[in-house]
Amino acid sequence: MRTKEKFQELAPGDVLILETEHARAVRNILDWACREGFTIDVDEEGAGVWQVRIEK
Repeated sequence: MRTKEKFQELAPGDVLILETEHARAVRNILDWACREGFTIDVDEEGAGVWQVRIEK
C-alpha cells in the first residue's frame, strides 16, 4: 500500500527503489507492477533481502 502511494508521487520515467526482507511483499509488488504495465527489476541483495526497482 505504501509503495502505491509513494509511486503516485513520481513523474513518468522516475524510478522507485525498495528494499525488503519479506518475500511476500516482493511477490505482491511484482503482481501489482505487472498489472499496471510498469518496468520492474528484482535482485536478491543477500540472504533474504531483495531490492525492487520500478520505473514509472
